[in-house]
Amino acid sequence: MDHLQNIKDVLFQQGAPSVSGAEQRVLAALANTSTEPTKFVTFMNNYTKWNGQFAGGVASLTSLISQNPHYFKEPGFPSDLADRATFVASFIFDAARDEYNDSAQAHRDPHRILAQATLMGMQAFYDLPDTVFEQGTQTWLRFLSHNVIDGYVGGMTTPNDIYAVFRGLGYHLGSELLADREFSIIDNHFRTMHPELFEFMKRKTIKIADMTHRAYAWIGIHSGLGGGVETDHYDFGLQGGAVALKYLHDADYSACVNGIYEGFKRFDEDHKYFFEAAQVPSWIE
Repeated sequence: MDHLQNIKDVLFQQGAPSVSGAEQRVLAALANTSTEPTKFVTFMNNYTKWNGQFAGGVASLTSLISQNPHYFKEPGFPSDLADRATFVASFIFDAARDEYNDSAQAHRDPHRILAQATLMGMQAFYDLPDTVFEQGTQTWLRFLSHNVIDGYVGGMTTPNDIYAVFRGLGYHLGSELLADREFSIIDNHFRTMHPELFEFMKRKTIKIADMTHRAYAWIGIHSGLGGGVETDHYDFGLQGGAVALKYLHDADYSACVNGIYEGFKRFDEDHKYFFEAAQVPSWIE
């Protein structure tokens, strides 16, 4: 059985969330928020806050998989030697590892710190006061941030909910697939619509946590025009899902595949929520 193809088939079945539709949301948000420096920086600040939740989310999914060894068994081995949950989780852990210390960077660079360097680079270019980053987190974004963790654990209701694992896998796959497109669009927007800002950000370095970080690194490594780490994470996620199905034990195969689709749809809903809400003026809750 081709487990990898089964995952791809369910993710892109008729009526599934549209990648091109997600792209249009990103384009619309950029068009409506990048016309004025404070609005543009505020949008990017909200975007980094949302993205900052995914480090904990992917780590939670890695842990959730590892805590369910009963459901992932390799035939032909004694029971105590047959569990493959940590092997499945290892494919997801690649994304978590980069979130907390990007492997492409010379020193310790959590993605959250790289994102903060991006914001500080924009602040320096536009000569904005620190107050632009002292607005707090709006109610809608706090709600969405909670959704990230819940999405990654598949809305788990019990500690041994195997179907939550696959819903979490689907959420993860959705996040990596659509993030690759959104970062690529943002990168292209900087390059073509704000070329002076782009050139400045490429040269600018920011010191955070006693280390020097490149201001454009966060966008550059995530974009398909640059490092493309999201594509790598998506591919690893697909492999992890295929291995999970290969070693699936004592659970319904079709329900697990459908769980991946449910998680993918849930991420698409959160994606839509963010890019629509982020265009609303900051004083509207």
